[in-house]
Amino acid sequence: GQLKNLNFFMADNNTLTGPIPSQFGSLTSFRRLDVENNLLTGPIPNELFGMSTLEKLILSNNSLSGTIPSLVGELNSLSDLWVSHNDLTGEIPTEIVNAFNLEVLLLNGNDFNGPIPANVDNLLELFFVDFSNNTFSGTIPPAFFSLPKLEILYFSNNTLVGTIPPSISDSPKLRDLYLDGNLLSGSIPEIVNGTLLSLGKF
Repeated sequence: GQLKNLNFFMADNNTLTGPIPSQFGSLTSFRRLDVENNLLTGPIPNELFGMSTLEKLILSNNSLSGTIPSLVGELNSLSDLWVSHNDLTGEIPTEIVNAFNLEVLLLNGNDFNGPIPANVDNLLELFFVDFSNNTFSGTIPPAFFSLPKLEILYFSNNTLVGTIPPSISDSPKLRDLYLDGNLLSGSIPEIVNGTLLSLGKF
């Protein structure tokens, strides 16, 4: 049988092994999967990205591999995506900007590459972003600094180039901005809102 009415599955901080079961994707009212801090392996099942009810996907600190599929943009209820400290690779699909209810996006500590998605204007709920410790390239997208709720932004330890966008001074809520460990150049824009700006390694 199936646990058709299951809404939450929380098994974080254990020593669970093996893959994440794809059968989670068949649960019609499932809202939260939290299996961080385990020993899970294999890819993130595509079936999870077809769940319109999924609100929190917490998978950090495992040994998951593979990529984030473009289907992530269909998760219209998703507020939290935590996949930090795994072995994930590839580029972040541009469709992720369609997951417009995202509040927390943690991708740090993987081997993601390519550009950081630029057209994030729809992510009006986003307040905590961590892309640090990957191999992202290209420039810093200015659109992040127009997000009305963004408070914490980590881009540390990548291979980002170009200048720091002057629009950082327009960010209404930004408190912490970490850009250390990149290949940035140019001058530091005027900071007028008390943002903590980290440009060098501690």
